[in-house]
Amino acid sequence: MMTKRKQFVTIALALLVAGTAIGADEPTVEPRADMLLKRMGSVLAAAEEFTLTNTFTSDETVSTGEIVQLEGTVEIALRRPDGLRASINGDFGSKQYFYDGSRMVFADGSHNTYAEAMVPSTIDGAMDEMWQTYGFKIPLVDFVSSGPYANLMENVESGFYAGIHQVNGVHCHHLVFTQAEIDWQIWISDGVLPLPQKLVITYKLEDGYPQYTALFSNWDLGPGLNDAVFEFIPPAGAIKIVFAEIGE
Repeated sequence: MMTKRKQFVTIALALLVAGTAIGADEPTVEPRADMLLKRMGSVLAAAEEFTLTNTFTSDETVSTGEIVQLEGTVEIALRRPDGLRASINGDFGSKQYFYDGSRMVFADGSHNTYAEAMVPSTIDGAMDEMWQTYGFKIPLVDFVSSGPYANLMENVESGFYAGIHQVNGVHCHHLVFTQAEIDWQIWISDGVLPLPQKLVITYKLEDGYPQYTALFSNWDLGPGLNDAVFEFIPPAGAIKIVFAEIGE
């Protein structure tokens, strides 16, 4: 993952776990909000595989100071413990991430380049290795980890339950959380499967309070994914580059 938000939209979700430490005080979170987020996290963590679509908009500040809105779509395919693929298309270009249990590949379709790294044999281990060594995170990293609840709550200072509200016709529990650098809201479907339907992040330390908004759809917790989904085959003429390690 790039280290600056403007370089690529994946930093939006990475910032959910990248805020400053909140010190010794316990966060003030309403029990109902905490329970609902924990329930959602448990469902995602227990899923052996799933696919989803994430349609996002991201406010970006241009050199003249104005905020412009860019958009795109992320397609996620996950199979625990060792299969993950993310495909991004839109105003940020065409990019893909592949993890097959031993190798992480980032492919930039806009420039026909790719980079690969050998990583541990679990999704969590691979994500930790990519972050610690290269400062790199995949889209929606908190939602594909084995501990979504813990990751999302790591730097939360307060949170509350805002009621039942609709997202694309789906009745959802609307939760609001604050951190030192961001405020974020999440809408979780009301029903047997409490899945995230919408996410909004507000960058409250930036001029104009830019936002990142994500709509989740096409959830499938039993897609029957095979090994080929996570296999990267370089396209014709693709140029292999290297990940830059932190500190280089």
